[in-house]
Amino acid sequence: MQEGIALADLRRVVAGEGFFAGFQGGVVFGMQLHPVDRHGFERREHFGLAVLAPGAAEELADFVSGGIEHDAAIVPARLPGRVPPRRGLQWPPCSQRRCPNAACLMRQTTADAGLTARAADKLLGVLLIGVSAASFGAMAIFTHYAYASGANTVGLLAVRFCLAALALMVVMRVRRIGIPPWSRVAGLAAMGGIGYAGQSFAFFTALHYAPASLVALLLYLYPMFVTVLAAVFLHERLTPAALVALVLCSVGAGLTVGGAGLAGGSPLGVVLGVAAAVIYSVYITVGARVTRGVDPIACTTVICTAAAVVYAGLAAAGVPARFPGSVAGWAASLAIAGLSTVIAILAFFAGLQRLGAAQASMLSTLEPVVTVVLAALLLGESIGAAQMAGGALILAGVLWLTRADAHPGGHRPDDMA
Repeated sequence: MQEGIALADLRRVVAGEGFFAGFQGGVVFGMQLHPVDRHGFERREHFGLAVLAPGAAEELADFVSGGIEHDAAIVPARLPGRVPPRRGLQWPPCSQRRCPNAACLMRQTTADAGLTARAADKLLGVLLIGVSAASFGAMAIFTHYAYASGANTVGLLAVRFCLAALALMVVMRVRRIGIPPWSRVAGLAAMGGIGYAGQSFAFFTALHYAPASLVALLLYLYPMFVTVLAAVFLHERLTPAALVALVLCSVGAGLTVGGAGLAGGSPLGVVLGVAAAVIYSVYITVGARVTRGVDPIACTTVICTAAAVVYAGLAAAGVPARFPGSVAGWAASLAIAGLSTVIAILAFFAGLQRLGAAQASMLSTLEPVVTVVLAALLLGESIGAAQMAGGALILAGVLWLTRADAHPGGHRPDDMA
């Protein structure tokens, strides 16, 4: 196999009277064919002919004609000037698994390769969403350590959003992602400066007054609130599946808040946790229109930049902003900005491209589970049977709602940051 071959040199790789080719992921698969026997061809394989140089894969669509069926696998295609004789050739290839017809063999081999590649891509998507959920879920734990080192909410969020905004700007530069249209920038800035900044303040302040496990589970009520807001303000129909999800989430919230197993909480912590979910749901409902058709990373960069301006401005205006007073506290703050914001967002969008919105949303429900487990292991928090049942009902409601949204016409808000 030749590495990094340019498209112009591809003709030098192949030779002979007949040639079938297909491509996937920049790798050219081919088969040399010569007329013989009743099937018309003697098989001579040249799979994995070349790895195209960067940028050549797009051009190959013009170089290779015919043959790509739906989103399935590579199927035989014909190179101009290399069309084999038609006698004895079955087209489309027959369904016999071991048919000696060369076209059939080509299709079967490359189809298997395509299926393997797609399975690997899907597995990578699952891993990416898992990394994203775990990173988001660990944020409450990092916050505990940052607070223990002397930081307060304003100082910690200023560090988080300033560092995250700078990192995302670098990502945009490296990937050559353009700035969103100026007609959208004002709306995105409002989402960041009001919606995301407000949600983050409520969530991070709630962690002062309630255990991380409780706050994480309360935040995950936001899909229920989004459904209600969409029905009231966007006039979307409440489907039976949505009503079932609402009941499950409502009962789960009652058990989570009213049970006796999470020690150290306070009514203020519960109120702030619910407020974070409500603000986040408004942010998503409004943002669904503002962000439509704009690159998600560009949107997130503007949103984080606006939030950074808000918290840096508050600190400059004299609002008390205390920063971590130890190496461990700064490490936790950097983890919040780098791991639980930048990497979590990038991993989510990368996984979203491979899995689609429905599967990505389902896997994202691992986020509060990660928080509960880490809080028990690292912070010594305990969770009682009532809270465990309530959390399970909340997650069941979210999964039920997400499953319904996987069908056409379902409402599925996109997380942007």
